[in-house]
Amino acid sequence: MAGQPQRHLLHSGWSVFVSSKRLVAGDAFIFLRTTPAEFIVPFDQYMESIKSNYSAGMRFKMRFEAEEAPEQRFTGTIIGIEDTDTKRWAESKWRCLKVVRWDENSTIPSPERVSP
Repeated sequence: MAGQPQRHLLHSGWSVFVSSKRLVAGDAFIFLRTTPAEFIVPFDQYMESIKSNYSAGMRFKMRFEAEEAPEQRFTGTIIGIEDTDTKRWAESKWRCLKVVRWDENSTIPSPERVSP
């Protein structure tokens, strides 16, 4: 149609959405991708992982990847299990395993905390 700009599908119903969510100028809105993001662990893999009874002194293997480096596997020792943020995320499994003793040195940074 001449004289009328084409509108993106996002415009359709946007004002209804904004009103229903009570959004105001300055609010942030995040659009999630349809494909899984890198940090999301498949549900079945997560459920299998939390079945283990992790404890201090337990040994484990973990895979690391970097953009310009091939996949590498490292082993380490769990030295403690504790909440990352006791106020907001009490009893969360997210990065609750404290690992300080990695067996190998690497150019890939090794985290001090990992998730089951």
